[in-house]
Amino acid sequence: MSFTITDLEELQTEHPEWQMELVEGKIIVIGPSDYESEEIGTRLSTFLNI
Repeated sequence: MSFTITDLEELQTEHPEWQMELVEGKIIVIGPSDYESEEIGTRLSTFLNI
């Protein structure tokens, strides 16, 4: 079964706390960021601001 943007939008409306992507007709639920990725993002932002 191949999903469409409309299917993704409906699912996103039902579950706004989930992060989802539509890739080649499949809906992929993305897990939340962990501590390490947040630390890397913070450091990158700091370097860009300097």
